[in-house]
Amino acid sequence: MVKKKVERGGLKERWNVLAVVAVWILSIVGTFMLPPPTGTQQSPQDSPVWHFGRFAIVIFLGFISVLIQQWSRSKHTGPWLACTLLCFISCFIAFFVYTYYGDRWTCKYDGQNVVVGSDLTGHGIEYVTGPGSSLTCEQRLWEHRGEVEELWTKDSIDFRRRLLAFIYLLSLLLFCGTIISVLQASYCSQRKN
Repeated sequence: MVKKKVERGGLKERWNVLAVVAVWILSIVGTFMLPPPTGTQQSPQDSPVWHFGRFAIVIFLGFISVLIQQWSRSKHTGPWLACTLLCFISCFIAFFVYTYYGDRWTCKYDGQNVVVGSDLTGHGIEYVTGPGSSLTCEQRLWEHRGEVEELWTKDSIDFRRRLLAFIYLLSLLLFCGTIISVLQASYCSQRKN
């Protein structure tokens, strides 16, 4: 019977596992520290996107941890670097797409970003072409006490809110993938096998 050599190394040999756990924890905590997608409910703890984001990150990191265990040799450095680059570029793009649409699809009301729709209601058309024609989006919201659905249709507001939430969650997952991939690439590059 052949006995496998069991690695009983210290912190140095296990740092990649600890790094994954640390990123896992920081990613969960990071969802509390990041603002929720523009236009979601006031309290982050009440937002379904917030809760789903935490869940998605945990599942994603659990999946990645399996890959880390399988691909942890020095010959895997290149693929991990490629994964890092792909995740980073994708994260960069997703972040700026989120920011771009977040700026264009929201107005400030009472110190908070509020998602506005693309299609005006009947009242919204009359108001924007009449007395509210010279007002900014923020001023229009103030005149309507922040009631966005008086000016824009609920469907168009909800569509934009969901799309912003999707891009936000995608950014979070890509951010986590970038961190883990670069840590694993660094670990693999130091391995001798």
